[in-house]
Amino acid sequence: MELQAATVNSAEGALVAVATGNLNIGVSEDSYNWSEGRKHRHSGLLNTTTRTTRDSLDETVAQGSTVGGNTVAIQGRNVTITGSDVISDVGTTIAADQDLVIQAARESATESHFKKKEQSGLIYNGGAAITAGTQMQSDDNKAARNTAAGSTVGSLAGDVVLLAGGAYRQIGSDVLAPEGDVDIHAREVAILEARETQTTAQESKFRQAGLTVAVTAPVITALQTAGNMASATSKTSDWRKQAMGAATAAGAVKEGVDAVGADPGAAGGLNISITVGASKSDSRTTTQSDTAAASSIRAGGDVRISATGAGNASDITIQGSDVTADGNIRLKADGDVALLASRDVIEMERKSSSASGGVGVAIAVGSGGASAGITANASASRGSGKGEDVYWNTTHLTAGESLVIESGGDTTLRGAVVSGEQVAMNVGGNLAVESLQDTHSFHSKDRTVGGSVTFGAGFSGSAYMLNQKSDSEFASVTEQSAIRAGDGGFQINVDGTTQLVGGAISSSDAAIDAGRNRLQTAALVVSDIENASSAKASSGGIGVTDETFSGLYGATKTIIGNKLIHGDASDGSQGTTRAAISDGAVLITDDELQRALTGKGAEQQLAGLNRDTLNAHQSAALIDLERLEERAAAEHAITGEAFRQGTAWTTDLVHKAATEQSRIVLQTCEAGGTNCRQTELALEDVQAIDGKLYIFNNGIFNAEPYALATGAKQNTNEANASGVYYILNPYTGNKVAEGLYAMYDKANGILGSLTGVMLPVTAASQANIALLERAREEGWEFNAVNHSRGSMTFTNAMLQLRGDDQKMFPIGYILYNGAAANAQQALGLVGLIGDARGEVWQNTHPTDIVGSWRVILGGNPATSEKNQGSFPGSHSAYVGYLPADGTELRSITDKVWGIGKINQPVRQVPKREAEKR
Repeated sequence: MELQAATVNSAEGALVAVATGNLNIGVSEDSYNWSEGRKHRHSGLLNTTTRTTRDSLDETVAQGSTVGGNTVAIQGRNVTITGSDVISDVGTTIAADQDLVIQAARESATESHFKKKEQSGLIYNGGAAITAGTQMQSDDNKAARNTAAGSTVGSLAGDVVLLAGGAYRQIGSDVLAPEGDVDIHAREVAILEARETQTTAQESKFRQAGLTVAVTAPVITALQTAGNMASATSKTSDWRKQAMGAATAAGAVKEGVDAVGADPGAAGGLNISITVGASKSDSRTTTQSDTAAASSIRAGGDVRISATGAGNASDITIQGSDVTADGNIRLKADGDVALLASRDVIEMERKSSSASGGVGVAIAVGSGGASAGITANASASRGSGKGEDVYWNTTHLTAGESLVIESGGDTTLRGAVVSGEQVAMNVGGNLAVESLQDTHSFHSKDRTVGGSVTFGAGFSGSAYMLNQKSDSEFASVTEQSAIRAGDGGFQINVDGTTQLVGGAISSSDAAIDAGRNRLQTAALVVSDIENASSAKASSGGIGVTDETFSGLYGATKTIIGNKLIHGDASDGSQGTTRAAISDGAVLITDDELQRALTGKGAEQQLAGLNRDTLNAHQSAALIDLERLEERAAAEHAITGEAFRQGTAWTTDLVHKAATEQSRIVLQTCEAGGTNCRQTELALEDVQAIDGKLYIFNNGIFNAEPYALATGAKQNTNEANASGVYYILNPYTGNKVAEGLYAMYDKANGILGSLTGVMLPVTAASQANIALLERAREEGWEFNAVNHSRGSMTFTNAMLQLRGDDQKMFPIGYILYNGAAANAQQALGLVGLIGDARGEVWQNTHPTDIVGSWRVILGGNPATSEKNQGSFPGSHSAYVGYLPADGTELRSITDKVWGIGKINQPVRQVPKREAEKR
């Protein structure tokens, strides 16, 4: 007997359908097709716009059968109900001699939606830019899906009885008895989810070509920058970046005002570009999903499910489905009982690319007139992303009263929760309660490269590469697998092993207080599940301009900028799903098996058992990766604009400090660096005392008073009494500028060491060279104390002399204190340019990173023990004599070097000689 899209109904009496063969109640398929296309053209004064849309839908729908009556009775050899309803008023019975299948029908649909916008004429590009040409934008979305149309078998006010001599299968369908009982009895029972799939593809394209005119001016740029900084500041939670963003927004406005003030006749100057070019971009995103459509059983009375008659093969499997009864639930299987979660999988993949280029004329207009040149630009980008999400749909068995499970074999709860006022279980094999982790993984990366060049009236150019990357990982239990009892408690007997993997067995406090909880098992194995989520996003890259190649300072500034200009954002979350059993009697009957499985005896295992079921599950939170990507991009924009503004100001300071003629000050002091007197001298007025010349080169961040005070404590009493000549490195007054100035010195030193060729040394290094030459002419002994950056000043002077092949300088001693230059390198240079009697000494406290760090700094070994010193105090604690008791300087040296001690300089010897020692 077969019904397709049929309606069979007995309004008042019984409906009985009996077949000696198979009985199928099924569907017919109806197909629907629809498509529509539209095209609209609008012509205005300055442009023409054409809009095209195309939409289509192809759908196959299952038209199920309906069977009903006051009572319904169906019998056949094999009974199959597909996408149909069998419902009675007071009682439904379906019996199959062999298999009984209640399943969902398949439905499918494909649809597409396309829209395109084409423009020709004048096209506004945003900002102060307009294009005369053509533009096309299109979006093409396609989807294909297969869905489940479930069956329903039920009785409005009576019982539902489902019997099979063979297997019972319920797939993506419902069995309902809102006021009665549900009985399912077969040799094998499977209550499963139906599967639904969907595939989508989204494709976007952009094309533009034509003549573009763009205007920029300080006021326009300032307003755009201020707006961008305000937007970026709102997307970062770092208060330092927020403050930096606010400051750079204000700085941008100030730059605009200053530019207009400097050239009010031309509103601060205008830059106009007229270029012919084209641009295009493509992106494609695809998703694929395979998800579950659950089955359900719902009874206002009791639910009884049994699988018997086939021995160990008589299993009950409930997967990704719910069984609910207001009364009792009883499951009985001669074989196994498996309560399992179903799985949803969603996969996504993204690819994108773009390219643009143009060439034309650039015009600069100021109050002094206009100048023009040729300009060209190009850029390209490519990106990709891929992700996968896996979610578990928990199976629930929920009884209003008691829940009983009996299995001849194993009982497994893997992604399942069973609950009842009272829970009783008899397991002939092993009991497993295992929680499952939902997982999420996503990785994306995008790269953009580009550049522009303008030449004619002057030259300017730039190139950049931007990298953006984001990663997200998540693994966490969403719902803990558990056996949950109410006031009736749990009574569980397991012939084999009970294993809890992040699983719980719990009851109410009333059941605990009444002593109604009991678990008896051969062995007990417990383990926890660690939940974790992490995500990070970064935005950064490298860029060069024509300034990069203008000299070492420009290159240094570019390197520092590429290091500092970036944005990073990350977040994470952790939790633990712990195995736990509520308080009650737990009896382990096989101590030998327990030891074999866990290495612990029964008593020891129970002593360490977690009894806190209320706090046994803490999930990890899925991090909002999009928020982190916005934050990283915002911080990249903020640091970039802050560096641009900061270096625009400090460049002049650095250039002035490096090239301004160094001042030479003669300072004499009494013992202990007291009662010092200073006299500024010209180079030609420098004179040796008793044939000796004492020089001091000061460090970074040293204004003149601090440099003089530092030299007074680092030189010996003998040198201070004779008089020390201070070659004062001009102080920029700005920390960023000081850092760039020092980086120039260091980079120039590295260049000279590697190639023998140097860019112009600073004025302070030139002054050292001049005094060395004067000493050689007069036959004076040259001695120098060099602190911090001052060591780079003197090292670069020696490198320059080596490059010029200058020798035989009468060097006595060179002392490096907390030196940013390497003393071993200085020893080699003294050997090359000296007259063979020069000595090199150095002091480095173990905590002084300026002197000891090998990366870009001094790389000098420590010359003392640490004591109580720490950076930066240790960097300014070098002295040339023991300070007097009771002075502030004495308290510093006692702390840094040890009571009654000071730094002890170590004479440098060639490495080979040192290794022999």
